[in-house]
Amino acid sequence: MCGSMTARGWGWAFVSILAAGAACTAFYWPDWINGPAQFHPILTKNATFRFGLFRRCNYILRNQSQVSGSSIALREECGRYEDFADIPSTYWRAATIMAGCGSGLLVLVALTAFFALFLDDVCNKTLSIVAACMQLLAAVGWMATLFVYPFGWDADLIKKEA
Repeated sequence: MCGSMTARGWGWAFVSILAAGAACTAFYWPDWINGPAQFHPILTKNATFRFGLFRRCNYILRNQSQVSGSSIALREECGRYEDFADIPSTYWRAATIMAGCGSGLLVLVALTAFFALFLDDVCNKTLSIVAACMQLLAAVGWMATLFVYPFGWDADLIKKEA
């Protein structure tokens, strides 16, 4: 065990690991916006559309006549957008990049903190300062994500489906 790790260091490592887990879960989770299907009289089921940064659930397939014989069908599963350009809004694309970078930085810091708990050579003041700066950058990225994301609510796809 790391003999130079203080109780404050152990607490920092634990909170860093929790923050990385929470950020990655929020990045992956498709429940940033959800709502019932309102504008589709063809759909017989009451579906709830859910949109996240790069995932969506219960979404409409257009021009898929082989699925149900009509031009509109409901796909009842969660999945990623086919392409980065398929993300409904430019703001959401920017939010996806910022949240992804922030989550990546937090994972890197969490892995470093985890190894710092058990290896003496990893514990030093310089590493702590670098890790703190990385966490600050990740926090700025996530705050920017939360600021930018609502601007994408006006996207046509969101207005039609949720």
